[in-house]
Formats: sequence, structure tokens, C-alpha cells
Amino acid sequence: MFINELIAMNKLVILYIFFAILVLLIGVFTFTFPTGLLPSVTFNPFIHIIFEASIALLALFIFIRGNQIYTRTQDRRIAIISGGFLAGSLLKLFHIFTSYEFPYDVLTWENYLANPEILYLIIGDMIFATSIFMSTFYSREAGEKLNSQFRRKVYAGFLIFSFLIIVLDGLLRPVLLPLIQAYTYKFILIDASLETALKALYILSALIYADIRLTCRNSVISKFILGLFILGIGQLFFIIPSYLVALYGIYGHSAQAIGFLLILIGLHEIPQESGCVSFRQKFSAYLSIFLIAAYLIFVTFTSVVFNIRFPSFAPYIFLEFFIIAMIIQYALSTRFIAPINNITQGVEQFKPGEKTEKIPVTTRDEIGLLTSRINNIIDLNWEYTQELLSRQEQDKITLSIINKIRSAITPNEVLNGVVTIIGDVFEPEECILFDYDNKASNIYPAQFEYRKSPDIPSLIGRDFSELTGFEQLYNIIVDRREFIAISDIDQEDIDESVKIFFKSIGIKSVLILPLSYKNEVLGSLVLSYFNEPHNWSQDTINLIKVLEPQISTAIYQAKLYTSTSEIARREKLLRQIMVASIRSLNIQDALKSIVTQVGEVFNADRCFFVAYNVESNEYKTVEDYEVYISSLEIKDIAGTKFINEQMAPFTKIVIDQDRVLAVNDTNKLEVPELTKQIIKEFNVKSFIISPISYREVPLGILVLHYVNSYN
Repeated sequence: MFINELIAMNKLVILYIFFAILVLLIGVFTFTFPTGLLPSVTFNPFIHIIFEASIALLALFIFIRGNQIYTRTQDRRIAIISGGFLAGSLLKLFHIFTSYEFPYDVLTWENYLANPEILYLIIGDMIFATSIFMSTFYSREAGEKLNSQFRRKVYAGFLIFSFLIIVLDGLLRPVLLPLIQAYTYKFILIDASLETALKALYILSALIYADIRLTCRNSVISKFILGLFILGIGQLFFIIPSYLVALYGIYGHSAQAIGFLLILIGLHEIPQESGCVSFRQKFSAYLSIFLIAAYLIFVTFTSVVFNIRFPSFAPYIFLEFFIIAMIIQYALSTRFIAPINNITQGVEQFKPGEKTEKIPVTTRDEIGLLTSRINNIIDLNWEYTQELLSRQEQDKITLSIINKIRSAITPNEVLNGVVTIIGDVFEPEECILFDYDNKASNIYPAQFEYRKSPDIPSLIGRDFSELTGFEQLYNIIVDRREFIAISDIDQEDIDESVKIFFKSIGIKSVLILPLSYKNEVLGSLVLSYFNEPHNWSQDTINLIKVLEPQISTAIYQAKLYTSTSEIARREKLLRQIMVASIRSLNIQDALKSIVTQVGEVFNADRCFFVAYNVESNEYKTVEDYEVYISSLEIKDIAGTKFINEQMAPFTKIVIDQDRVLAVNDTNKLEVPELTKQIIKEFNVKSFIISPISYREVPLGILVLHYVNSYN
């Protein structure tokens, strides 16, 4: 970007330098060229009329062409140029229909006396140059609401100005004639100064339009700009030697006609260029106006008040100084607006919802402060966008969880739904949820998990309590309820025993979210990676923390619903047992009804009653009517005779102490080998044994077996 700007700047500076050299060469030619080498030409009033008529018709054609272009493009620059050339052409035509006794356009007493309407010619040229220069101040912005009356107002303004000139000339002519006769040389200087100002305006307009073309990445020269340059150099013979008068007349008018012809041909190029006037272009225009006005005031004041005669080459010096000043201001303004261009480019690259690079701060002034604040606004917008997107994602996930939970009733359904949704959203290699029993202060082995691929090791049903570091991790999660996010087990500074714990499982990155409801620990949600370490982003951490209350509430409500349902089922069971006991006259029917209903209520795989003889301290053989099994795949225990050595550990607790014995995991049970054999024979994973007694006299035990899963 900088290189392109440098190339563009060099092109424009080269154009400035070229024009400065051209002005210098014309000045040298004017005052040093040998008279004998000049061709002998004639410039009479008739030739003057032909030139002026051609120029007036070209100006009128420019108006017609510009009016058509404005109708199509609504470009206000075209309307201003068209209005100026309309007024200027009318003054030219008005001048043509006067007498021509002196063929030149210099404001002397002889010329004014022979052709008083020469003022119209001078003012018409001023209107041409001024209208083109005025057009550089108007922009054409996309989406701008156009004023349908703009063209009419511009045309009316220029025409009213022209008619005022005609009226004032008629009123002031008696006063102007003696003044011009008395101060002929001073009026010649004023006329030359005005010509200098007009040429400076043409040059300045050409340079501004060239700068606009470079801004649009176009070539520096166009037919329109070339026409302005020709107009700028077309009448550089300001106070001419007598031997150049005829040559000047032909040269000056020919240059003006060619310049107007190029403007007519290239007028359509203006709407194709940018209508935005840059700070550099405005700065050039304002500085130029100041220089031109200062020159006019200085020349007029010194010549009229102090009667100072300026040398004939003074306008050339001014133009050289003017062009050099333009080069300096261009370099300075380019350097000054570079930070502004950076801001513009940064704002153009800014897109809502996307990360935008910061705008470089290259200055320590107000623009640098503005750049810093814009960068802050861009950062805040990005943060706000990310926060908004995060909230939307949170709401989406939360809604999914809520919908999943609404369709779930039991804690198992809730746990499975939560694990599935969290896994689908965050896509860890494994997502698992551990359930915690507050009454037993025990973490149950996980029953549900999400795995990204089958090669990820499963953690379902695994008991981690014997692993090194489990107690420390238990203390962090359950007792202190601290959130854990470890991106790399090997790199992060964590407790060594906890590090050993995760390494023994094969986990390289882990995120653990404690779940609690009203100070009651419900469990923990674990997201883990096994193959490669994973960097947990702050957005993921924030989102998972936001979801914790929703997950905890869902699990608690499911457990509460299950607990309430179990109480209701127990009450129903008690009523059914009581009714069955009262109605049944057969003990076998009563026992069958009891074991069946108890087994169904507690979802046991096997439920049976074992009668106990207090006198002999022996268990009786299990009868068929004393057994319930949930399916034919479950091994039937009917006909089994339990010996005292097998049942000794249970008898001591259940019969002797009249207590309920519940074992979650038989693998952890420390009992004699005979007892282990009977447990293994019937594939028991979890069981409950409850004493059955009447008036403190043991009648037997009621046993619930779970063989398909731990409970």
C-alpha cells in the first residue's frame, strides 16, 4: 500500500515539475528568442472574431454535453461546469456582436475605447476557470440524497451573475473610461494579474483532478485534464513584446480552442472518477486560493497606491513559486494525512463479528489519540460480539439441555442426556459424569459416557478409589468444590499425586466441573483428552461454568422425583404386602407375592426369602415360591441350601444385630472364601440383605441381588 502511494505521489510530483519546467521554458522563449527566427503572421479583427466564435460555440457545446451527462449521472460537478460554460459562452457571444477595431484582449484605453465589451471577454474567461475550479469542491457520495433543484439553482446563479455584469458595465462605463485612460499601465498590470490567476486556477484544477484519478488508481492524464493544462499554458505571454503580439493572438486563442475541445471530449470522464474530495485536495485548493488572492492584492495595491511597475516576467516568477508551493504542500499534506489514511483503511477493513487488525499508531498527536480510541472501540466491539455469540451459544446449549431434561424422568436418563449433549457441543475425546451419594459419601462408578471415537478408552464402571491421588482429587472436587481445567498434565504445576492419578488413567488434558445444588454435592462432569494435550479456551471454561446450575438443577430434580416415586412405591408396596398377608391363607402365596413385589419395586434382578431357624441357628432351603427373578437369563436360586459358614458374615450383622446390609460392589467385600464362592456362583455385583423378624424373633432374611450392574 505504501509503495503504491509512493508511486502515485511520484507521478503527481513529476507532473508538477514538468509544468514548472514548461513555464520556465516559455518565459525564456518569450524574452530571449531571436526575432528573426519567428514567422511573420497576421492577426486581424476578422481572425479574432472567428476564434472567439469558435471558442463560444465550443463552450456552448460543453454546456449541452454537460447537461446531458448530469441528467444521466446527477454528478454536481458536471452541473457547475455546465452552468459556468453557459454563462461564459453567452458573454463571449455578446462580445462577438460588438465592433472590433483592435484585435487583442489586453485591457488598454485604446482597446476599451474601440471595444468597450472587452470586459465581457475577460469576465467570461474568469467564469470558465472559476466554474471548473469550483467543481473540485463538490463530492459525489454513494447513497447521497440528490437535490432535484441543484442544476436549476446553479444555472440561475451563473446567468444572474452574467446579466449583472452587463448591467453594471452599462452603468459604470462613463466612470471606467477615464480611469482606464488615466491609469492604462496599472490596468494592464491588473489585467495581467487576472490572467495569471486564471491560468493558476486551470493548473490547480488540473492537478486536483489528476490527484483524484490517482486516488482511483487511474492514469494521471486524461483528455479532460490535458485540456485544463493546455488552457493553463495557452496564454502565458502576459506582457508581451511588440514583435510577439500577432503570434500571441493566434497561439493564445488556438490553445483555448484546443483546451475547450478536449474538455468537451473528456467531460464524460468526471463521473467515472471518485467524487470524494480528499483532505490533501482541499488543502491544495485553499492554499492556492490564498496564494492567488495574496498575489492579486499585492500587485493591485503596490501598482495603484505606490505606482510601482513590475517587470514583465513577474507573472512567470509567481507561477514558478506557485507550482513549487504546490509540490511542498503536496509532500507535507501526504505525510500529514498518512495516519488518516491508515484510519480510513482500518475502518474499511472492519467488519462486525470478525477479528480486525489494529490500526498502527504512527503519531503522538490528536490523530494518534483518535487512532488509539478507534482501536479500543474495535476491540470492544470484538469482545462484545464474542460475548454475544457466546451468550447465544450458551442459550442454545442450555435450551438443548432443558429440552433433553424435560423428556427425561429418571436420574439415569438425565445423566445420559447431559453427557451426550455436552459431548456433542464441546467434542472432547471423552465426556463422563460421576454420580455422588451424599448419605454414603461415595462416588459411584460412571454409567454413561460420550466417546469421540471407539479407540478412546472407556471409563464406565471403573473404580478409581484405590489409585494414587484419588483422595487429593476427591478433596478438591467434593470437599472444596473447586473447578479444574488442566490443558497439559505434564506441563502445568499441579499436585504430584494428582498428576500421577491422571497419568495412570492415560489422560493428558482434563476439565472437571463439580455439580452441586444448595450446598449438596451431586457429582462431577469430566471432559478429557487422551491422545494429545488440549488448550481449554476461556470461552469454553466460561460456557461450561454457566451450564453448571442448569445441569445440577436437572440432576437434583430428577433425583428428587425418583426419591418421591420410590417413597410412593414403598408405601404402595407396604399396602400390597399387608393386603396380601391379610387376604392370603396360604403362606406360600403370601411369600411369593412379597418377593415379587419387592423385586419389581427395587428393580432387582433377583429377590428371595431365606427362612431362619432360631433354635438350630440354620438357614432353610430356598423354596421356589420364595424366589423372584427379573428374567429367564438370571440364574434361579430355588433349592439352594446356605450353610452357616457361607452366611456367617451376614448372620452376624443381619440376624444378630438386626441391621440392613447393603453392598455396592462385591469385589471390595472382604469375606471368607466360601462366601466369595457363593457370590461368584450367582454372579452377584451388588446386594441388599434385610432382616425379617416378629416381636424381635428372627424369621429369616429378604435378599435383593443385582447381577447386571452395580447399584
